[in-house]
Amino acid sequence: MDKAAKKEAVAFPEVIFLDLNMPGLDGWDFLDSFTELPEELKKSCSLYILSSSIDREDQIRTERHKDASGFITKPLSEKELEAVREQSMNEKK
Repeated sequence: MDKAAKKEAVAFPEVIFLDLNMPGLDGWDFLDSFTELPEELKKSCSLYILSSSIDREDQIRTERHKDASGFITKPLSEKELEAVREQSMNEKK
């Protein structure tokens, strides 16, 4: 990895919690844009859908998306946050 890419990867978040229902650019649009990022960046970040949606189709769509690490229904509990942290740490090993 060259210096510029390494610097960019360091500035990129390790975890993103993505709400599906956002004004303008919704969560699915963001996820589609995320797909276009270089693999180096995507591998350094875990992306979770965090939504108040209970629609099973949203969960299925998340499971099928290669860049989504999981689907969490709001509100985010401390236990779920700890599980995300552990999973993210294990993915980085």
